[in-house]
Amino acid sequence: VDRVTGAKIGGRASNALRLNWNKNSQADGYIIEQYKGSQWTRIAKINGNATTTYRVENLGASNTYKFRIQAFKFSGNTPFYSEYAYVEGKTNPSDISGLRIGGHAKDALRLNWNRNSSAEGYIIEQYKNGSWSRIARISGNGATTKRVENLKASTEYRFRIQTFKMNGSKPLYSGYVYVTGKTNPYNVSGLRIGGRAADALRLNWNRNTTASGYVIEQYKNGSWSRIARISGNTTTTWRAENLKASTYYRFRIRAFGFMGNTALYSDNDTYVYGTTNPYNVSGARIAGTAADALRINWNRNTTADGYVIEKYQSGSWVRVARISENYTTTYRVEHLQPSTSYVFRIRAFKFAGNTPLYSGYSYVFGDTQNQYYTWSVPLKAETQSEVIANRIR
Repeated sequence: VDRVTGAKIGGRASNALRLNWNKNSQADGYIIEQYKGSQWTRIAKINGNATTTYRVENLGASNTYKFRIQAFKFSGNTPFYSEYAYVEGKTNPSDISGLRIGGHAKDALRLNWNRNSSAEGYIIEQYKNGSWSRIARISGNGATTKRVENLKASTEYRFRIQTFKMNGSKPLYSGYVYVTGKTNPYNVSGLRIGGRAADALRLNWNRNTTASGYVIEQYKNGSWSRIARISGNTTTTWRAENLKASTYYRFRIRAFGFMGNTALYSDNDTYVYGTTNPYNVSGARIAGTAADALRINWNRNTTADGYVIEKYQSGSWVRVARISENYTTTYRVEHLQPSTSYVFRIRAFKFAGNTPLYSGYSYVFGDTQNQYYTWSVPLKAETQSEVIANRIR
């Protein structure tokens, strides 16, 4: 019987090799043997000469295997065998395992995977514009991470990785393993104190179109505590309430998005610091009169650094005193006209660094004829206007 021709490796996997050969029309079948443990072992007997392929399974990844094939033919009950045809082949490396998104940033994703000891390296591809593009070829199997950069915030990306192993000068590849990841939203920008009160601070920031919402935290008792979670990116303000007057507060905000049900947060928190206004002055009253003077008294405001007193004069408010301590609680306004009604207002101030912060106004009314009216809390704007208008007619 003629020897089998065309023996070759016709296909590869990480755990199998396919043997192909040409049909031997003289043969009644074929014998396939594999070299194992320093000897040849029969692994298949194929009856009939039409079959010209055999898949050898349960092999190890990235290993070289030797095979031989011989044809046989019967003369009566006696088999006659051809010479052996030899073929050698190497299995592919195994697929990568443990592929996952190991880290997120607004402009990058980190791919992690398990080391593949059957590989000599890894090929990484990214899906772009409708096709797969190679973005990295890593030599050596020790590397198990790759940071993919120059990505867009809050955007989903697809990747695939295959291992490779050289068979002489020819690379052998595993199958692909896929992973999908989404980048973080951008950091919040423009965070600032947009308004103040004695018991509240208003936070303002710029809209973040890459976000699904915002988380706001306040520093309390040595740690950060969440005070708000805002769904949707159109809200760009938050009023932190129930604060103490003339007190320094710290806040931070970060944007969040979602990949499925998993929340993704901006890379860094954005911080802002603010001090509340002092309390309004209480107890403002006319405590003494003279033909050319009026004495204003009020209660001490411990949240203040001092007080500013103004007089309504010729259609506008004119400062008459600035008192630079909070324990002074009286002021004599002099050089007034006798038998004349006057309107005054007083507010406390407190410095945050070099910036003065002011309370609301408290109003007091009096005249040099010993008739006066007092208010210890600020009036509404329309009420102030009405009273002032009535008093200066």
